[in-house]
Amino acid sequence: MAEIKEAGYPGQGHFLPYLLNRVVLKLNIDFQLDLESFGLTFTQWRVLAFLHENDGLSILALSEATVTEASTLSRALAKMERRGWISRVTVAADRRSAVIRLQRSGRDIFQKALVPAMRILEAALVGMPKDDLRRLRRSLVQIEKNLDKARTASSGHPR
Repeated sequence: MAEIKEAGYPGQGHFLPYLLNRVVLKLNIDFQLDLESFGLTFTQWRVLAFLHENDGLSILALSEATVTEASTLSRALAKMERRGWISRVTVAADRRSAVIRLQRSGRDIFQKALVPAMRILEAALVGMPKDDLRRLRRSLVQIEKNLDKARTASSGHPR
């Protein structure tokens, strides 16, 4: 055990991947139930959230933003389109390409689901100073960039 600690392993209770996973699981447990009450999945929620911020994204851009495999995203988009939450709009310059547009009903369901999402987040952040939260966000973004860079370096292409 001493050899492992010397190598930088702090023990499972303080191991960053384990801590991150625990936090995400705890955040998602209640939110999953809230999403289900709105007829939403996590993938659909993420699509609505990204389109709410930047409407008219390509399917590839949505796949990358939501970190969702193309086949999973395609099924989610088809269901969302049938429900009238989104629409696919063909790009005039390239008839083979389409962008996804958020419809009013999609914007409405996003706004409704955002209420419990913010309630859960606020409960998680009680007592956390704003400066610590800003540092945490910056650190997580940097960790993600580092991982992307390491993957690209090891495989020759981003995953």
